[in-house]
Amino acid sequence: MPDGTMAVRHTRGSLPGHEGCGTIEIVYNFSPGVHNGRHYRTNGFPRMCYLPDTEKGQKVLRLLQVAWERKLTFTIGTSVTTGATDT
Repeated sequence: MPDGTMAVRHTRGSLPGHEGCGTIEIVYNFSPGVHNGRHYRTNGFPRMCYLPDTEKGQKVLRLLQVAWERKLTFTIGTSVTTGATDT
């Protein structure tokens, strides 16, 4: 997984289907360039994720934080949506 940051913030807005509770916003950010001295290069990108700020959403957040710390969240390769390489 490339080096990057995972930022979390809580907002008051609700997600569809989860009216009445806030939202957990997760932003993963990676800078462009070669990462970890490996031979893959990223174009740099932010990825944003949203969870309802409920007990279950907070549990999923904790699991995502553990996955992030263990470098299990992202893989560099060919994009299945765009076909671009090193994404």
